Amino acid sequence: MKHIITTVATRLQQQCNTLQYIDRNWGQLGYNENPPVKWPCALIDIPSVQFAQGLRGTQFATGTVDVTVAFLRLNPTSATAPKRNDTFDMMDLIDEVTEALHGYGTGGMQPLQRVSVRKDVATKGMEQYTISFSAAWTVKLVPDTAEVSPELNIAGGDTAEEETPGTSQGESE
Repeated sequence: MKHIITTVATRLQQQCNTLQYIDRNWGQLGYNENPPVKWPCALIDIPSVQFAQGLRGTQFATGTVDVTVAFLRLNPTSATAPKRNDTFDMMDLIDEVTEALHGYGTGGMQPLQRVSVRKDVATKGMEQYTISFSAAWTVKLVPDTAEVSPELNIAGGDTAEEETPGTSQGESE
């Protein structure tokens, strides 16, 4: 899961110039009156993963990657407010994050697919939404150390004749 979170964080850093803070979501927004983030921010989490068994120590993982984006809302949002267009900055950020991640995949991760956007409860002038993406990847649990030996005879016995120490094949005692 670490690989998926760091891959998503790197992609956001490269594609979303608006974001001032990108991190794994460990509860920063609920931390206290002054969350330890810069605004606007994106916090990444994987709230659930399901696994299916594969071959040779692998598992196929499918889960959800949540990207919570938050803005500190400093301007009024009424229809008569002079900077009313600023109220749509959050919508632009949601679009920017979606454009950066939807359809993005790597060799270790299938392309992400946006599945939902939801408004989260926010406090003290903060506005936040969570964008959820479906994700799938393969996890290798056990290194592949099995070697195939061409001399192995499953039916029993070795295929090569054994030599007695001090003698060579074809010699008699």
